[in-house]
Amino acid sequence: MKLLVFAHIPPPHHGQSYMVQLLLSGLRAAGERLPPGDPARIECYHVNAQFSDDIGQIGKPGFRKILLALRFSWQAIRARFRHGVTHFYYVPASSTRAALYRDWIVLALCRPFFRRIIYHWHSVGLGDWLATGARPWERWITRRLLWRPDLSLVLTEGNRRDGELLESGRIEVVPNGMPDPCPAYDTGVRPRREARRAARALLLAGEEPGAAARAAAGGDPEVFQILYLSLCYRPKGLFDAVEGVVLANRQLREQGSRMRVRLTIAGKFFAESERLELEERLRQPDLATGPESVRYVGFASGADKERLFRESDVFCFPSYYELEGHPVSLLEAMAFDLPCVVTRWRSLPALFPPGYPGLIEPRAPAQVASALLGLLSGPPPIAFRARFLDEFTVDRFVERISAALRTVE
Repeated sequence: MKLLVFAHIPPPHHGQSYMVQLLLSGLRAAGERLPPGDPARIECYHVNAQFSDDIGQIGKPGFRKILLALRFSWQAIRARFRHGVTHFYYVPASSTRAALYRDWIVLALCRPFFRRIIYHWHSVGLGDWLATGARPWERWITRRLLWRPDLSLVLTEGNRRDGELLESGRIEVVPNGMPDPCPAYDTGVRPRREARRAARALLLAGEEPGAAARAAAGGDPEVFQILYLSLCYRPKGLFDAVEGVVLANRQLREQGSRMRVRLTIAGKFFAESERLELEERLRQPDLATGPESVRYVGFASGADKERLFRESDVFCFPSYYELEGHPVSLLEAMAFDLPCVVTRWRSLPALFPPGYPGLIEPRAPAQVASALLGLLSGPPPIAFRARFLDEFTVDRFVERISAALRTVE
């Protein structure tokens, strides 16, 4: 199979672009292990369709993007004839008009030249938006240009709807996966994590950890460290996480507990107005006085991001983002064996086993607080790292997506 991947890789860095990068590197590495001509080999060609230089530009209109759509489409058509590529891989738009109109241009130009069309649904909701929010003429054009792909790749069983509404020939479930971000877990993370749990148990029982126990726990076992690492955006649950921490600390004070909760926010802001709103919120008396309970550290990557995951006790992601798919940050949290507080929203519950107690309702800071306090006082509800290693490694991702792609040889 010869596959044309029409999708961008970082920069800008976000979950979708990172997964495209892993797709390319994984399929190419798998192909190199097979002899030329092997029917299982998937030969990849890439058009780096980067329409936005910055996260803030994603989904927004611009004349430059029209020119880029024409340019990238020409590159794809040229690859079709130069290399004999037959399969066209594409990431469809979210439910925004600017992105959908881009899809019209690309599919109108490219689709006639390829034998197989494959959609990878990293965002969700386009099908429902077409049914309820699109104008009649938009539905008509979309039906003419985007309908009936040969294969739709979806991230979870709950994400089949877009593929079904567009009448895909086949639908295959391929969860995201990634390289293990914490290969030294057993020696570099696990001892500290266990020491913090043991020290917290002593504090909750009214006992004082000794000097050695405190040191092993990082020196601050009375501080329950919460991490929000994502795009800083209200629908991603940013402000619900803040208010949940405020409520949790209020309850701890009322109980006379020595414990307190501290939230670290890492990520880039989608809207400048929300950055200013957060700064103003942090100046309010319930956050500005006493020990620091919320801090913003900016965008984190590399060693800084690894340190945040290593030093945290819980990952908090109370998203109700309309296009939420399969966040890579949740997989990273699992790899570091971090318990997660996550909303029952879109495909997020599918990442966890049935009955997982860290699931909460969207827009519910009180439930955020309750879930955090439950994790503070109780044992981890599941073996998060084991789940990552079983389900969400890059090898599992490449294995699954290779098998799915071969269904449309």
